[in-house]
Amino acid sequence: DFYNVQQKFAVLSICIGAVQLLILILQLLLCGVAPLDVNPMVGPFPDAFSEWGGKNTYLMRDENEWWRLITPGFLHVGILHLAVNAWIQLDTCAFFEREWGSFKWLVVWVLSEVGCNLTS
Repeated sequence: DFYNVQQKFAVLSICIGAVQLLILILQLLLCGVAPLDVNPMVGPFPDAFSEWGGKNTYLMRDENEWWRLITPGFLHVGILHLAVNAWIQLDTCAFFEREWGSFKWLVVWVLSEVGCNLTS
């Protein structure tokens, strides 16, 4: 039997993965690589995350930086974290994007990002 999907390629999953990789490379180049006893995931120093848009409840609540509900989805603690996430993203997320189509998948991805950051 032939199984029909909404689309052949998972363009957004690939694009989001590429943006995540680019951001990590920029963080490593501009912020440096922390020693392994500080960041065992082979990544930047911890303060880089807030500077680059990581979740910071104070800044979200008191400084109205609500964009921080989305930006943590593009940040990774280090190379190991990105590698595992990219593997899952290019497998599972790409499957659902092809299954549902890019728009529906993007809505689910954005709502998941917002929901995770509101509840953590």
